[in-house]
Amino acid sequence: MDDLVGEVSSVQMLFPEVVVGYVVVLDHGAPTKRKGVYRQPEGDELLPIYARFKDGLAALARRRPPLWAQGLVEAHWVLEIDTRKRPLLQNPQETARAGEAFLDLLVGALRQREPLLFLGQGQ
Repeated sequence: MDDLVGEVSSVQMLFPEVVVGYVVVLDHGAPTKRKGVYRQPEGDELLPIYARFKDGLAALARRRPPLWAQGLVEAHWVLEIDTRKRPLLQNPQETARAGEAFLDLLVGALRQREPLLFLGQGQ
């Protein structure tokens, strides 16, 4: 997450009006490295780690007036998959709803910040 904050801060210093969304894919079947050895996760052992990560993303995804701090993003979208199972995508309907909300939020933020981009498009 430090990389996200750093990269977004760099962009926002040059272009404070930019609207930023962050998409992440979390694989519940991804091999983990412990003591130099890769192994497949057992069951849902990555759930607590991913829950903390998603909480951190939610804390960063609140860049709205008056909170314009550099390093924050307007929105995030988490796609959760499990490469050990078929179909890969977990909760497809909820993921699609979250994706639509993600895009709506980004477009809404852009519409507020750069209304001239939407002239003649039924604002």
